[in-house]
Amino acid sequence: MNIKPSLAKSIVHQMKNIISFEINFMDTAGTIIASTDLSRVGNFHQAAFKVIQTKDVVIVKNNTEYIGAKKRYQCSITVSKRYYRCYWYYWGNRRS
Repeated sequence: MNIKPSLAKSIVHQMKNIISFEINFMDTAGTIIASTDLSRVGNFHQAAFKVIQTKDVVIVKNNTEYIGAKKRYQCSITVSKRYYRCYWYYWGNRRS
C-alpha cells in the first residue's frame, strides 16, 4: 500500500503546525512526495531510501553525504507495517 501524495501533504502540513520544523515525506522508493519546501517534491532522497532499506535511523552529517539530503537528523514512521519517511529537521541538538 502506498500513501497518496495528497494524504502525505496533509500529514506534513499538520505536523508543521505542531512542531514548527521543516518536514519531508518520502515514499518507499525514496522519492519526496510531500514537503514543507515545495521545491523538493519529486526529488530522490538517498538517505530516506537507506532508512527504508535498513529500517534504521540515519544522521546526515553534511549536505553532500547523500543525494538529495540535507544535514539533519532523519527518523522514520511506520504506516500499515511498511516504512515511510517523515523528516524532522533540527538545526541544533537531535530530538527523538
